[in-house]
Amino acid sequence: MRYSLVNRVRGAFLGAVLGEKLGTSNSGNLGKIAVAGTESLINSGKLDIDNWLLEARKINVELEDQLNDNIHSHGQRIIGTLPLAIFYHENLGKMRENILELVKTWGCDAIVRDGSLVIGYAIAKCLNEKLVAEKLIPEIIDFLGETSTLIPEKLMIVDHLLRENTGLEIVQSQIKSPEILTNNISLAIYTFLSTLEDFKLTVLRTSKNNYFPYPDITGAIAGALSGAYNSKISIPITWQTSLTSEKLPLWGLNNVNQMLKLADTMIAVWSGCYHVNQDIQDNVSNFSETEYNIVAAPDIISSY
Repeated sequence: MRYSLVNRVRGAFLGAVLGEKLGTSNSGNLGKIAVAGTESLINSGKLDIDNWLLEARKINVELEDQLNDNIHSHGQRIIGTLPLAIFYHENLGKMRENILELVKTWGCDAIVRDGSLVIGYAIAKCLNEKLVAEKLIPEIIDFLGETSTLIPEKLMIVDHLLRENTGLEIVQSQIKSPEILTNNISLAIYTFLSTLEDFKLTVLRTSKNNYFPYPDITGAIAGALSGAYNSKISIPITWQTSLTSEKLPLWGLNNVNQMLKLADTMIAVWSGCYHVNQDIQDNVSNFSETEYNIVAAPDIISSY
């Protein structure tokens, strides 16, 4: 194992936060649904939509009242499926089933469904250490199946341009689509795969995108993918420290340490290490940033 699963999951969450922050000065809201989902998976140990909605209301996210064509809300929902991709990363069929069930409940456009499946598949490949850069886009297109969105078409263009080592500016002009989120998703996949081993370069290149609107969505997606692939270890310490020192609310939480502890707890639940009781849930906000000493396959405890 190149990196521990815990560090990859921490990298995914930190990467999404940093990608969002570098993409826009008005940041800190894209991951609220993801936080609610993480809390719900900890509570239930599986997808429980009613509990997910309850957790969302606790941080002032009324999912049922925000189902519209607002691009930012759609971006929130795509990032919001990140916990499902992580929790079910070993079972692509189950992951797909749960993402589709959640998105159907939200009543979102097909672009949210497809975007969530794209990110979910790529995250799963990263966490399973089975990602082959040259095969990822064709695999994603197969995973999506037939769809009315332009995502497969634009991803095929990205795949071709990657093989030609095409630069960022040309790629942006070639993948431009009337579907705004398709632009964001396609560009995120390009920056991720074109600088696969370099988290810092991936998010910096993404943040320099002035071609498409909503760069925070592009940044969050690219950051989550690169963080999952390269793990928390790859994220510059100064960047991590800047998040830790901030006292402003982040994704509906008090600080980044609280978010990381939620991520750790979710992985502990996934591993079968323990069933979270109410005392543990109530004290999540008081955890300091310390490393877990456990990680395992589902329902098995082992040390690392």
